[in-house]
Amino acid sequence: MRYSLLTVFFILMISSVGTGQQKMDYQWIFANNTLLEAGIEGMILDFNDQKLQIIEILTDDEIGLNNASICDDEGQLLFYTNGCEIYDNQYEVLANGSDINPGYIHNEYCHNGEYPGNGNVIIIRDPSESDRYYLLHKNVEIVDTYGGLDIIVPELMYTYI
Repeated sequence: MRYSLLTVFFILMISSVGTGQQKMDYQWIFANNTLLEAGIEGMILDFNDQKLQIIEILTDDEIGLNNASICDDEGQLLFYTNGCEIYDNQYEVLANGSDINPGYIHNEYCHNGEYPGNGNVIIIRDPSESDRYYLLHKNVEIVDTYGGLDIIVPELMYTYI
């Protein structure tokens, strides 16, 4: 009897925690040109409704390993980035959302659609303003060293959205 009450207690605790979860990471966006015809194909991995849905989208930008997206508490996409620009949920660049990592690397790579790097961006909700966010991103540089060229991260940058 003791174990069954303890089991019921833990199940209730887990289910109450599960129902209060926010869905801020329920949609992930990726895009690249995989077809022979012109244009970029994309997809949203949507984890709403208890199972994965893959939604095809048309976008003009590459969105690969250097990306981040954020949803509202119900799991609806708010905005995302590919390290070059910040886009809204209609796949359009936000006002002041372009050139977020200025410099040589941006100029050389972003016209191809994506800032190089893996996981160089993250979006965090402002704890004091529930509808404001910090986009933390790395601006990388190529420097000439004694052993050749090296890639460095001179600073961690942020954009307030």
